[in-house]
Amino acid sequence: MRVLLFSLLIVTFKCQAQEQSVGIGINYHHQQNSSSGFHVSYHWRFSDDFSFEGRYVNHRNLAIETNANTHLLKLSRATVGMNFIKDVNQSLVLKAGTGINSVLSSTNTAVAKKSGITPYLRLAVQYNVTNNVALEFGQTSYFDSGIIDTNHSIYGQISWSFSPRDQARVTSISSKNTAKISRKINANREKSSPVLYETSVKQWHVQLGAFANEDNAQQAINAFKAQLKTDTLTVVFSHGLYRVISQHFNKKADADDLRTMLELHYSIAGFVRQSQKD
Repeated sequence: MRVLLFSLLIVTFKCQAQEQSVGIGINYHHQQNSSSGFHVSYHWRFSDDFSFEGRYVNHRNLAIETNANTHLLKLSRATVGMNFIKDVNQSLVLKAGTGINSVLSSTNTAVAKKSGITPYLRLAVQYNVTNNVALEFGQTSYFDSGIIDTNHSIYGQISWSFSPRDQARVTSISSKNTAKISRKINANREKSSPVLYETSVKQWHVQLGAFANEDNAQQAINAFKAQLKTDTLTVVFSHGLYRVISQHFNKKADADDLRTMLELHYSIAGFVRQSQKD
């Protein structure tokens, strides 16, 4: 039943997710006295602020001390939950997560029961090495039943991000479709209001970079303008960072089309964001 529940959650989130990543790493349980365990994870980021994550964790050999007794066991578990995300800058990301945890296997059921669903908490920091590769370090606190009770595990992992939906769209776009997208972008630009943020209507834009230093942002936008031969890019200051963004669109699909065209024809990675007033 637990396996079915996790499978249904994974399939549901996978079908709807905008960005996804897979990761593999090592974990060290605070009561572990042998080699470190390992885990694999699958991560779905739905927006700037939150994501869903599934993880399989194998702690391998644990030694739990209680009074004068030492309890040995091998333990594996699965987790599904939600992460709250804060982008400090383009490279550094903070995460705080919570969700449900279930013990899949335990060689000592008196220490860790192989039954039921219990919560967990997770704190982590992620460093984006490239657009696709990231390093993550954090701690997970599990609230298990049995002698093991509340326990903690620190971990490190490397992950690779991808977007199957975007890749499918890229392969389906032809030069004819690209011309149509360009006409749509130009038409939207002519209708756009000179006001940067429109409070009455939701708008969207493509972010091409975020910088702590304004000079670096200006250098980046100059390079983009030279490459793209366009003056539709702008530097705006938002949430403590200087961001290089495109013109605004009333439809998210138009912003998605622009981001896809930039990636397909210019190898420029972008991120669609909702325009909002600081």
